[in-house]
Amino acid sequence: MTIAALYLAREVLVPFALAVLSAFLLTPVVLRLERLRLGRAASVAIVVLFSLSLVGGIGWIAVNQLVAVVTELPAYSENIHAKLDSLQGGGAFKKAADSIREVTQYLTAAAAPPGPNPRKPAAVNSGTPAHPLSVEVIDHPPSALQSLGNMLGPLAAPLGTALMLGVAA
Repeated sequence: MTIAALYLAREVLVPFALAVLSAFLLTPVVLRLERLRLGRAASVAIVVLFSLSLVGGIGWIAVNQLVAVVTELPAYSENIHAKLDSLQGGGAFKKAADSIREVTQYLTAAAAPPGPNPRKPAAVNSGTPAHPLSVEVIDHPPSALQSLGNMLGPLAAPLGTALMLGVAA
């Protein structure tokens, strides 16, 4: 019962645990700044701004590195293709792929329904068609509100966690 309660409350408990951890980590810095007679509010504001700047700087560096990798990827595409071709060219991978292909062909041939019996005539008016009907599902284009929800939906959980961290800290 306790594990189920913790699992269901993780959306609140994880940010709360992060806030408590950050409070334990940042309290000594705040106390040192208070000893320099800056006051509690100024000390807390300085530490919070510094920690947010540190997290933002690390995020900015990570995004710049990702952009650099994406822009240089076409230059390395020939090398990547050569390595993939060498993996597919032979050795254990090729043997394993061939074995899987053979097993798949054997299973699909064994599972295939038998063909029509030429001695038995097809039912003329049995109520079911001789061939299955094809069905096509057509999705309607999303409305502007649905598109906005699709774009902002993935951001809701991290922003909620950040809000909980700010409230709990």
